[in-house]
Amino acid sequence: MRADMRRRRPGGRILRRWRAAEGGNALVELALVLPIMATLLTGLADFGLMAYDAMAVTDAARAGAQYGFAHASDTAGIQAAALGATGLNAANLTVTEVCQCFDGATVVCTGPCASADQDNGQSRIYLSVTVSEPFHTILPWPGVPDPVTLTGSAVLPVQTSG
Repeated sequence: MRADMRRRRPGGRILRRWRAAEGGNALVELALVLPIMATLLTGLADFGLMAYDAMAVTDAARAGAQYGFAHASDTAGIQAAALGATGLNAANLTVTEVCQCFDGATVVCTGPCASADQDNGQSRIYLSVTVSEPFHTILPWPGVPDPVTLTGSAVLPVQTSG
């Protein structure tokens, strides 16, 4: 009697067909998850490339400032040192001399400081190298401008003038 009941279970054939049809579920799940995973991976790649380029821009500014520490008047050499550190565009590189008094006031580099009681009226000359580079993302992201301008700068004291 039990053998007959097993064969005559209601819905047995339907359940067997349903289990056999589950093979396509993996494909449907893959089709749903794959675009989300691809978007996440592209976002990670964009973030990684932007971080790498930001470090390259900062390294270029540092390399230019370090060269300028020894050769402050050689602007072309400073630019070459900065560009030699990375493959950046020379149009996005600025080199400026900044003169500052002991009290923090910025002055013209040829003139003395107004507060003559500190440092005998001498100003300190700083070399500032600023490098900027546009970064284009792989995909247009909502809320992220394209291009993003990455900027790196380095300031080193060159000498004291009087």
